[in-house]
Amino acid sequence: MISLEWIVGLVLAFAVFLTGLTLNLYILIINFKDWKKGNQLQTCDQIHIIMALVNIILQCAVTIQGTMFILCEYIMYIKEVAICFYFVVPFLIFFSLWLNACLCIFYVTKFANLSHRYFVWFKYNISTILPKIMLVSAVGTVALCVPLIWNTHVESQQVTTGNITVTDKKIVISVWYTLMVAFLGCLLPALISSLCLGHTLTTILKHIWRVNRKDSGFSRQNIQANIKAARTMILLLIICLTFYFSQVFGFAPNDKNPFINVFSWSIVISFPGAESFIIIQASTKLRKNFHVKCS
Repeated sequence: MISLEWIVGLVLAFAVFLTGLTLNLYILIINFKDWKKGNQLQTCDQIHIIMALVNIILQCAVTIQGTMFILCEYIMYIKEVAICFYFVVPFLIFFSLWLNACLCIFYVTKFANLSHRYFVWFKYNISTILPKIMLVSAVGTVALCVPLIWNTHVESQQVTTGNITVTDKKIVISVWYTLMVAFLGCLLPALISSLCLGHTLTTILKHIWRVNRKDSGFSRQNIQANIKAARTMILLLIICLTFYFSQVFGFAPNDKNPFINVFSWSIVISFPGAESFIIIQASTKLRKNFHVKCS
């Protein structure tokens, strides 16, 4: 018998799935139309397209995983099925977090004013360097997730309640491997995004100080552009940290509390849609078309 909490989870999953799928498809369609008109896609647009593609696949994978866990839980404890989901979903999540870091790197190179020759070289070659960084991130994430095949195990345990004995199954992953994956897949890209955000905020303060002193070369338009970039990075960091803490609660001992499980899963399934909404608000092109469609 499916509990009320899981029924609510299924309804929520369906609504969030449609929302996330619609927003990410919107990003792809607008950029495709722009490319079809003969306009060259900028580096930022390329990042948005890859993020939307990853989000669509992640949205589908997480929805299927959660629905199967609710309707036919025993299938999820078949080792081959467990390994499949525990490889695909983490890969998509970690790659998405690294794409967030790439987007933050793009913002900081676009708006920061550093005179160091290496930074100047990086800034002028960002259109060729950043796609290579994304490719390395994808390959590195695959390499990070492949050992999950050997570090994921399904354990059975006999649990006796009164005169009834049942077999309780759980999926176990090596603790040391989990810590390594958490650092390289979650914390490291979050750290890079935080450094980019910190530098952008410093640039904003410098711009404000120079505008108040009426130094040449700085205007309020510069400040507004930096503020928008900083706001986007802050929102991306917030959803990343929210996702991270939801997983901490999900893996913590909770005596199989259905509410904790539903909450943790709801955060994961909401991640692609929330990220796509932030992308739409950060892009002038996407935002204008979105407001036109909604009006």
